[in-house]
Amino acid sequence: MKNHLLLLSVLLLVFAGIAPQNTLANIVKQPATVTLSNLTQTYTGSPLTPTATTDPPGLNVTWTKAPDTNVGSYAVTATINSPNYTGSASGTFTITPAAATVTLGAMEQTYTGKALSPTVTTNPAGLKYTLSGGGDTAAGS
Repeated sequence: MKNHLLLLSVLLLVFAGIAPQNTLANIVKQPATVTLSNLTQTYTGSPLTPTATTDPPGLNVTWTKAPDTNVGSYAVTATINSPNYTGSASGTFTITPAAATVTLGAMEQTYTGKALSPTVTTNPAGLKYTLSGGGDTAAGS
């Protein structure tokens, strides 16, 4: 019965020339919080990205200047990518060098009159190094 009365009321308004106007709803994105963490990581050789946590939880974020692979400091931004929420956070993402092992070998050699140096092995293999005090031609330590 109520539905019929409502329909009748609308029809009367239409016939009277005062029909309800179409209105547009203005839906505004709600603010959300983005928190950055894990902003310092150690070089792995693979692309690295900081961690972004959102409130409300689980919102998608889009990164600017991340992921990155090389050692250095980078200005990064995580922006919420959602039709219903807005927010972002910025910070400095630092990738630090990884530890490497340098092993010296052939530390005792027989005098030959030629320049002698110890052997150098790096782990990971193939790293560049500078050897100081090697290439001696005289007997001694």
